[in-house]
Amino acid sequence: MKFTKYSIYVGLHDKDNRTCNYDMVTYEALFNRFMREEMVNFFDSSTVYNTAGHWKGTAEPSRVIEILWNEDEPAAFNTISDLAQALKDLLNQEAVLITQETVYGDLI
Repeated sequence: MKFTKYSIYVGLHDKDNRTCNYDMVTYEALFNRFMREEMVNFFDSSTVYNTAGHWKGTAEPSRVIEILWNEDEPAAFNTISDLAQALKDLLNQEAVLITQETVYGDLI
């Protein structure tokens, strides 16, 4: 089966002060609420990776959200772009990266 894999990369440090306006517990709560209340309305499944990233020379805790989209269904990029923008605004980020690639797999 052919899928498009979309990945959203987002850091958890606030863009205005390079640390967090909130403590990390609050950032985690904001991110988790976003996943629970926003993402589930548009996608049946996703995978979230807790990662460490770097932005402009500064290390920060980050998240990568992966979504597989069946290529037989209408394109999802606009929905993913809108959700990434909402996440960018919620976490006060300077930028959020979206990538896409074609992958092959089977649901067993």
